[in-house]
Amino acid sequence: MQTAITIVTLAAKDQFALGSASGVAGSIRFLISSIAATVYSVILSNRLTSTISSQVPPALLSAGLPASSIPTFISAFALGPTAFAAIPGITPQILAAGTSAYKNANADAYRTVFLSNIAFSGVAIICSLLLPNVDHLLTGQVATTLHQGRDEGHIAGEKE
Repeated sequence: MQTAITIVTLAAKDQFALGSASGVAGSIRFLISSIAATVYSVILSNRLTSTISSQVPPALLSAGLPASSIPTFISAFALGPTAFAAIPGITPQILAAGTSAYKNANADAYRTVFLSNIAFSGVAIICSLLLPNVDHLLTGQVATTLHQGRDEGHIAGEKE
């Protein structure tokens, strides 16, 4: 995206519009990244809800945890490791089975976020193919110099 902002400034018809052109391009970049972050967050939240609820309870039940302790077990991940000790009926084997199922459920949720990124990547590739060719604008000609003089290494205000 940074390349696109550079190309926008190069392709500006009027050099007085450089600030406006790069500002609009930066704003569009911010808008797109905000939309993408929101989409990723919503997908992750929804998928975590579905994958955890479909994978963790069966693993806990098959390991021997009472069904009444399952909500406490799932919420213990947010509270920290000490919260697992307060779960009625917990054993090290149940904790290992539940933790493994929770990790797999998280991996499945993030996998979906990764797959949604393919759509954004496809759009980005298409947009990059639509960028204008700016080779003819790369002439090496300097429109304005910042300073002139014999001593290019001389800094203003230094005493000789």
